[in-house]
Amino acid sequence: MAETEIAQAVITGEGRSGLSALVVPAEGYDDVAVALAVNRTNMRLSVTERVRKHALVPAFTVENGLLTPSQKIRRVLVMRANAETVARLH
Repeated sequence: MAETEIAQAVITGEGRSGLSALVVPAEGYDDVAVALAVNRTNMRLSVTERVRKHALVPAFTVENGLLTPSQKIRRVLVMRANAETVARLH
């Protein structure tokens, strides 16, 4: 997702009928702005690529272990840290 309202995102949905997203809003943006950004993104995607549900989550940082020192998202750890949220999305 390349939207200014979204700072970080992890897409999930392996083995599921649809995709979901864990989204970190960019500074100054709220859940409504993020929802609009997700909808804009979905309009550019095929039906199978669209995000059906999303949830806002805390930022992924080096300090909380969810980013590497080179700023790469540690997907497995993000999924583990947000397991309850992911379960609610599916």
